[in-house]
Amino acid sequence: AARTKSGSTVKLNQDYETGATVQDGVADFQLWTLDLNGHTYTYTGSAQAFDIRFTKKSFTLTDSSETGVGRLIVNNSEPDAVAIRCEGSSSENTITIKEGATVEGTILIGGENNTLDVCGTIAATGNKKTAIQTNGSSTTNSTITLHDGAIVTSESCAIYHPGTGTLNVKKATVTG
Repeated sequence: AARTKSGSTVKLNQDYETGATVQDGVADFQLWTLDLNGHTYTYTGSAQAFDIRFTKKSFTLTDSSETGVGRLIVNNSEPDAVAIRCEGSSSENTITIKEGATVEGTILIGGENNTLDVCGTIAATGNKKTAIQTNGSSTTNSTITLHDGAIVTSESCAIYHPGTGTLNVKKATVTG
């Protein structure tokens, strides 16, 4: 459904597990939302669960359930696996983690003028060292905003921001 029409929402009705990467490079696959709906999306692969590429794409992770226990979990046995990657030739893309949604893994931001808005939780666990990371010289003018109520945690480094851009922390909790 999400690959066929821009603006689509995919809503989980049960837990889901895959080793495949979802990539938004298809021309009409522009703006879409994954609603965890109280379920767990588990990525078992070795690369990235969601790969946001090209220009002016949008990916939103939300949890519409009353319990707010929806999770995107990334394979902890693969040290290079990430939850969401927006890098390379990507530009002017937006990734949004809504309140109630939890990412257990790394979000990697690269490219030019890309935006990450976090109202939910990003937790780097196990061998996932960084919760949010830009990619040095390959990240230009990124904007990362941690809104009121957002939680970003890591056992070592919550945010690694060597690229150029802005990091806004608005009453969020950052630990690590």
